[in-house]
Amino acid sequence: MKNISQGGLLRQQWVLYGTAFFASLFYALLTYLAPQAGNSFGLSKLKLLLLQLTIVIPYALTWFFSAYGLSTLGCYIEAAKSENIALVNLLRNFKTGLLWIVSGTILSAIVGGIKMFFMTDNNILPPMTIVINYLYIFPSLIGFIAIYRGVLQLRLSKEVSGNKPVSYIFTTFIVLLISGSYVYLLYTNPTRQFSADPTIPATYFLPDSLILITIVLPIIVSWWLGFYSVFTMSDLVPYLTGVGIFKGLTRILYGTWSIIFASIIIQALLSLGTARLYSVGLTILLLVIYMFIILQGMGYLLIALGSNSLQKSLNENINI
Repeated sequence: MKNISQGGLLRQQWVLYGTAFFASLFYALLTYLAPQAGNSFGLSKLKLLLLQLTIVIPYALTWFFSAYGLSTLGCYIEAAKSENIALVNLLRNFKTGLLWIVSGTILSAIVGGIKMFFMTDNNILPPMTIVINYLYIFPSLIGFIAIYRGVLQLRLSKEVSGNKPVSYIFTTFIVLLISGSYVYLLYTNPTRQFSADPTIPATYFLPDSLILITIVLPIIVSWWLGFYSVFTMSDLVPYLTGVGIFKGLTRILYGTWSIIFASIIIQALLSLGTARLYSVGLTILLLVIYMFIILQGMGYLLIALGSNSLQKSLNENINI
């Protein structure tokens, strides 16, 4: 392979896996040590702890999948940087976007774990809730902006100059359909601004105007960028010759779809509010949470498998 800084790649891998390990450990400790009394489903402390472990362990595992995906993607980018400039520029922006998305996921989970220690503190709970909601939104928004930038650069490059651009109208129509349901759920949430029940915290602790400007609009924009990026990549993949490249990018596309739909699910859960989440029952709530975790983990795993396919294709070309 050409011009590969093995030391630099190894350091990146240590940072990625080390971050995933310590973040998982800290998150698990926060969950274990958090106050357990007064849970709304009437579970004993032991049952509640076991239930939390069935969520914490798979959720933390998705962070290791993300570390694996980012590490594998970084290896391909370094190895192929002089072989396929347009594709490498796309994947470099893609990796930057994923780093932002993963960072937001980890930080929101950890700050959410810290929040459990302040559920009865009316001075700390509102600002922490606001911070957590923003951690769910703005890192993902920045991440999808980076991915969109990479896709746009590829679409304008000479390698895919014959492609037909994806319709902005079609993407907007799809996103508006999903966003309409999301906005309805959010603004019918009776505890979005405040809650009269001290055992049920407000969802946002913000006035409706700020919810619209700092919550709803950034989420819709990030979904639009994500949908447009994967639609465009789907159209551009056939222009990038090579079975290995086609297979690798297709898996990366599927992985991105999974991450987008995981984002939609978590925002739908947040928009419902605590009271309505409790009302759907524990079984349905757990099914939705597990679906979110599976989609997120599958997304990062598919991106890693796609990167492996790209790496294999590059190695075959070099050997030839």
